[in-house]
Amino acid sequence: MQERVTPEEMRLRRCTVEHPYATIKYRIFGYPRLLMRGLSGARVELGIATMAYNL
Repeated sequence: MQERVTPEEMRLRRCTVEHPYATIKYRIFGYPRLLMRGLSGARVELGIATMAYNL
């Protein structure tokens, strides 16, 4: 994570990581933001949503 990322690697990351994250935020939650505040709350909320998305 300390090295610079090339544009090709960023394009691959956007295709593989950003799409499921956006789907979770907008389709499961229905909001562009998380409901819980703080790092621990966000972890719990995304953990539950990721479990539901994977099922």
